[in-house]
Amino acid sequence: MTIDRRRFTGLLAGALGGLTLPRVREPAPGPCDPLPKTVAALKPMTGDVHPIDATERAARREHARRLMHEQGFGAIVLEPGASMTYFTGVSWWPSNGPL
Repeated sequence: MTIDRRRFTGLLAGALGGLTLPRVREPAPGPCDPLPKTVAALKPMTGDVHPIDATERAARREHARRLMHEQGFGAIVLEPGASMTYFTGVSWWPSNGPL
């Protein structure tokens, strides 16, 4: 007896469709208070975080210029992605390859 893919897929779907899946019980809702000690002891990680401003980006570019001069580089290639965002603040992701 031979069986083609279409028939096999149909038989498999029928067999799997006939199975009964066990119901997953959700845990009963309960109070979150008091929080566990480890959770209550957590401190906010972003309290002192501030956006990167134009002065910091200019400092990054100046540092790159200084390193380029020290190493004798005349230019660097800056493609869209993390490097572009780091130096310019522009979020432009690659689409079809190098521009």
